[in-house]
Amino acid sequence: MYSVLLRVKKLFWILFFIFDFCLLAAVVGGVYYLESDEPRIALEGILSNKLDREVRFHDNFTLIFYPWLGVDTGPVTVSAPKDSNSHHQITVEDIDLKIRLIPLLSGDLEVGTIIVDSPSLHIDRRKDGSLNLPMFDTDANTGKKKDRISYFNSITVRGVSVLNATCSYNDMGSGNSFKVSGVNVRTGLLRKGMPLAFDLSAMLETDLLDLSAKTEFKGLLGFSLKEKQLSLSETSLALKVKSDELLGKGEAVEGIASLDFNLVKGMIDVKGLVLRGAGLRLSGSANCTDIYHAPDFRGSLKSTRFDPKKVFSRFTPIPIPMDFNDILNTASFEMDFHSTLQKTELSNMVLAVDETVVKGDFSLKDYRHPWLEFDVRADTIIFDPYAKLLDLEKNINGNGTVAKAEPESQKNMLRDMVIADLVKKIPCNGKVEIDHFAYDGIKLDQVKLAVSPGPNVAGFSIGKGSYLDGDFKLAVDLAFDEKGAQDVVHLNGYGAVSPFSLPRIPLNVDGLKFHAGRAALKLNYLRSSGRTPGELVRNLKLDSNLEGNGVVADLGFEGVPKELKKLRVKRAEMSLKFSPLAGDIPKGLVGRKIDLNLSGSFLEPQGKFEGSFNGGLLCSRFDPSNVEIRQGTLKLSLGGKGVPVLKKDVSLIVSGSGAVKSGRLKLNKLAFKSGKIDLQGNIDARRLGEETASAKGVLKLPEVACSEFFDLLGVDKPETQADDAFDTVSLDSSFQLNGQNLTYRVNKVSLDEAEAEATFQITSFKKPVLKFVIKGDRVDVDRFLPPDAMGGPGAKKPEKNKESGFQKVENFKFPEWQFPDELLGSINATGKVECNYFRIFDFAGSKLSADVDMQNQVIGIHNMKGKFHEGNLAGKLGLGLKNGTVSLDTDIEVRTFQAGLFFADYVGRDCVRGTTDASLKLKGHSTANIDFVNTMTGGLAFKVIDGSYLFVATAEKDIKEKKAPSPTRFSIMSGVVNGKDGKFNVGNYLLKTDYLTATAKGGFSFPNDSINLQVNADIIKLPNLYLELVNAFLDAITGVNVTVTGRLSDPKVEVKGLERWENVLGDVLGLPEQSFMFFRKLIF
Repeated sequence: MYSVLLRVKKLFWILFFIFDFCLLAAVVGGVYYLESDEPRIALEGILSNKLDREVRFHDNFTLIFYPWLGVDTGPVTVSAPKDSNSHHQITVEDIDLKIRLIPLLSGDLEVGTIIVDSPSLHIDRRKDGSLNLPMFDTDANTGKKKDRISYFNSITVRGVSVLNATCSYNDMGSGNSFKVSGVNVRTGLLRKGMPLAFDLSAMLETDLLDLSAKTEFKGLLGFSLKEKQLSLSETSLALKVKSDELLGKGEAVEGIASLDFNLVKGMIDVKGLVLRGAGLRLSGSANCTDIYHAPDFRGSLKSTRFDPKKVFSRFTPIPIPMDFNDILNTASFEMDFHSTLQKTELSNMVLAVDETVVKGDFSLKDYRHPWLEFDVRADTIIFDPYAKLLDLEKNINGNGTVAKAEPESQKNMLRDMVIADLVKKIPCNGKVEIDHFAYDGIKLDQVKLAVSPGPNVAGFSIGKGSYLDGDFKLAVDLAFDEKGAQDVVHLNGYGAVSPFSLPRIPLNVDGLKFHAGRAALKLNYLRSSGRTPGELVRNLKLDSNLEGNGVVADLGFEGVPKELKKLRVKRAEMSLKFSPLAGDIPKGLVGRKIDLNLSGSFLEPQGKFEGSFNGGLLCSRFDPSNVEIRQGTLKLSLGGKGVPVLKKDVSLIVSGSGAVKSGRLKLNKLAFKSGKIDLQGNIDARRLGEETASAKGVLKLPEVACSEFFDLLGVDKPETQADDAFDTVSLDSSFQLNGQNLTYRVNKVSLDEAEAEATFQITSFKKPVLKFVIKGDRVDVDRFLPPDAMGGPGAKKPEKNKESGFQKVENFKFPEWQFPDELLGSINATGKVECNYFRIFDFAGSKLSADVDMQNQVIGIHNMKGKFHEGNLAGKLGLGLKNGTVSLDTDIEVRTFQAGLFFADYVGRDCVRGTTDASLKLKGHSTANIDFVNTMTGGLAFKVIDGSYLFVATAEKDIKEKKAPSPTRFSIMSGVVNGKDGKFNVGNYLLKTDYLTATAKGGFSFPNDSINLQVNADIIKLPNLYLELVNAFLDAITGVNVTVTGRLSDPKVEVKGLERWENVLGDVLGLPEQSFMFFRKLIF
């Protein structure tokens, strides 16, 4: 029995081992099969047929047996449709599916967490609105329902986990696209009859505004396969959005909300919506209906009070300072919104900032062809305290200045854009209204701005405005001309400002202050037409008027005449019109035809003025120096009793063209007129300011009475030696500029009978050299000198006890002379002067010529030649002007001139006659308070032969004297006077007559005002008239001595010997005292 049991036992173990081996072989074979290519390829074929796409498992399946029975698929791809740009539409790195083995043996299917790793989905929305997603191809027979066979007692899924999913979306119709990345989905336990908890998070990135968003969606998902129902509950949404371009660097907006879904009715309620970011906190609610067919989303948002400084500082170049305590202290915002697939509306928008409330509505319709409508209205804006915000831009660069862009970058990008195209690109219809606006004394009521696609494109109007104590109105509109050229818009505007007080204008101009007066402005029209903004600017036309009355102002500008410091204007008008300038306009310039008129009358100073400018003006906004005038005419007239300097009406007319940048100037007419004065000229210049500049012109004054100029300047004709002096004047001149050379030609200039012609040439303006030639005739300077300028015979005698003009000059203490040394030192001049007749201080000459130069502040006159009273004159003269000192150096010699003609010309009678030779060599210097004679050094030498003298004859021609003395003849009269520093000695004096021989010795001093001179006369014989009376005493006569002593300015003359023979002395010596006083006055 035991042996039988032992055999059975052995058999059992043998069978058990065989069964285990077979089972092991089956498992190993099954694993080998499942991990081979065959099941992978078979599954790829089934799925590819169902999806109509190529499905590929890139690796063989990997099996897991214990404690889970599972499989890892490895990478999986699904190809994209043929019309897609992507190669694969779906890619998955790995799918991990596991089932617990032990519960499976008991009939319970317990699935572990299904893990889908890094799935990527690319979706294209075609132009017809369909999506290119793969869909399972279901057969018709699948519609027949088969009775389900329940193989498992229960089915449980622990959860689904999707890791790092990515979804790309591209709308091929609109071109919009976005990408959602980093999507993670986690669910809780999936069990029959229990809701499924899920948690979805995702990242959204788009190129639009550099925006990125992170979202997290949580909730419970309930579903019933039997009842075919799906429900969501306890759902919440969290959102975080970043955009450096929209919100600022590092800023984000975060939002949370609770969502209630009614998936049967297709409704979503958003409750507890809170948005927070950029300094704002918004709360509200929303509701979305018909989410399956036509989603309709409505809701409202409302902010808590927020700090506008912090919020607005995020959108300004620099933060708004917190110490701006009077502005931007509190703000709030609220609105309702309504969005569908066709439109989005923002209504009941209210933005309250401080005391200002802005309300408005916005509507955006038809997303494919957007159409915007808006209506915005603000109640009251007091802008004065907010003006300080405009100054913040000065601190952008950190140095108090605003960065200046290059001219190329300053060009308006909209300048050449067709306005009609712009309207089409931004189609909108709306208006902005401000009930009350105030800034810097300007108050505006009912300000309206309206825009539309046409025909009235835009309109701006001010219902009522006021500035200080004046009112104004303004209206401007821009509209298409439907009957005219296509896409051409027309600009029309008008306005007016009623009289307002000038003293109330907040001007801050140094040197100008208004005390009274009112001004008014009228804009008659502002018109233009064109297709682009640039054409509108180029075609602008303006007609305006400005009028002022009763203006009282102080002018404190430097250089304003005293008479104009206090200005009272009775009435002043200005009219300005401009229109497009015809012709060729250079690129970068704007051309206008200007018509400007000015007129007015003054009460203080009393006068009137009129002016006008008519012509073309071209200028550049980017280069203020680039200004050009074409065919312009400037007219200005001024007159009145109170006008400074000018006492008669004057007019100035300038017509021509010019350009600053090119240096072009052409004045066809330059005219100055007053009474009979008619000064005319013209100028034609090119390349002014350059080294190659050239110009030519004419300046002419027809012969006119000098009294016209005296009357113009309000001065009397000066007293002169000739009553008919300063009678007429004329000028005919021209000039020519060629590079560094300037030539000025005086074809003819005349003053009374004097005439002259000259040529002046300047070479090299950097180191100028002046060359000139002057030719004159009938130049009589004495005609124009004051009557007492010489103190000679024709001089007027000063009144008793009244100081003469020369005495005033002599006694006056001059200030130090200030010469422009730098200017005088820079003058380098050479030239030649010729004069057919010249006269000064009764010295007259003819056929005079000399070479003149000026260098190192010294005027040199060389090679002087000429005729002098039938004699010949030659010599040189030097005059220095330096460091407040005048220096003189003369060397003049006159040969064989007639002394009688000289004295007749100089003193009015020929008191000395004879053929004369004379030379003068003197030099000295003077300052404001040092007399030239006190420094005079040199000498005078003269010699008269075969002459006569007579000093006692009366000058009155109407008185006949019976015993008039006869001239005393002499064979020679000569002498030399030499000195140094104003102290002179008389030497070699000799006088020989038929009756005597005279010599002299001694000297005189200008600095000491002294003289000591002795004249010795040896009488040879007496006239026949007295021989009988004096023969008895002739032997006793040895000679006559004349002494001159005392002060040089008031000398004492004494005659010693034969004093009692007065008549004899008169005949022989010519009364020594009178003769000496005559020569003193004559010479000194």
